[in-house]
Amino acid sequence: MIKAVLRDTRFTNMRELFSGPTAIIYWTEENDTLLAMKQAMDVVKKQKKIVLMGAKFENMLLNVEMMHGLVELPALEVLRAQVVGVIQSPAQQLTAVLNRIPQRLVGVLQQKAEASKESSE
Repeated sequence: MIKAVLRDTRFTNMRELFSGPTAIIYWTEENDTLLAMKQAMDVVKKQKKIVLMGAKFENMLLNVEMMHGLVELPALEVLRAQVVGVIQSPAQQLTAVLNRIPQRLVGVLQQKAEASKESSE
């Protein structure tokens, strides 16, 4: 019956997931979609008799492996911080190298000054 209901809807690609007794988990909060999917997968893990067949995320039909990969992704804020870190790292390294040049120059000049002072004595 569910297969017939899904025909000619935006969920038609989910028809293959429905065979035998079926339960549907549905949520509408788009901001917490991944959190809801993760929570649903946690419930399925605890219940030995429930078998997860797949999910629809946006317009994609996901198998179980794809779902695991999706919920294991870090949060968007974490990904943004990682990108910023990758972008900032070369600039910080360049700054450190450029700061070492004057320090080395001062060290060399001090050695020269000490050497010339000792030779003049």
